[in-house]
Amino acid sequence: MLDELILAIDPGLNIGIALVCLDGSIKHREIVTLEELRDYPLTRGEVVVVGNGTGSGRVLEILQKKGLKYTICDETGTSLEARDLYFQDFPPKGLLKFLPRGLWFPKVPIDDYAACVIARRYLTGSCISENVK
Repeated sequence: MLDELILAIDPGLNIGIALVCLDGSIKHREIVTLEELRDYPLTRGEVVVVGNGTGSGRVLEILQKKGLKYTICDETGTSLEARDLYFQDFPPKGLLKFLPRGLWFPKVPIDDYAACVIARRYLTGSCISENVK
């Protein structure tokens, strides 16, 4: 059911989008541009949660033009959590796995994983700003 999904958006140069189930499992994740977000099917009835970081104003404008309700969530530290989440899915191989975890760097943008972190923060009630618009 659609109302059982969280659609989280990590704003920025790359915009991360994640559909996360109420149990925290990730159903879908992707990275889009601002132009692609304008055409993204955001009217499916999910709870929409947006990180409050760089570029959030542009994302919120799009949501407002579509008449969607959203919750703003503090995204402090999501990049580090997103990196950990990425490496759960794609652990380093070979000699890289022996480096300290702080030296592991993803080979691709991880804004979609940051969106997953934002969704999970919403689910656990740890969003600092619960302003539904």
